Amino acid sequence: MKQFIQCYSKEKIQQVDKLGQQLDEQNQKLFKDKSTVDSIKFDLETIQTKIINQFYEKAQEMEKQFSQIDSTYEQLLILEQRLKDQLK
Repeated sequence: MKQFIQCYSKEKIQQVDKLGQQLDEQNQKLFKDKSTVDSIKFDLETIQTKIINQFYEKAQEMEKQFSQIDSTYEQLLILEQRLKDQLK
């Protein structure tokens, strides 16, 4: 009976050791996966920032162009009025 208990206990200890080893392996894999996810998240945030900055720059360029168009339109209206005045 004592031998059976020792054998049974040894078997259980081996099973626990094996489960502990599997758990360690899974933890290492999860840590690697988390590192990969963190890296991807950082890359995406960097890309997002670049896109936002490019959008902002383009918006500023468009604002300048609209301002130039407005100015040109105002000048054309003034010229039109002058021509009308001269034709009177």
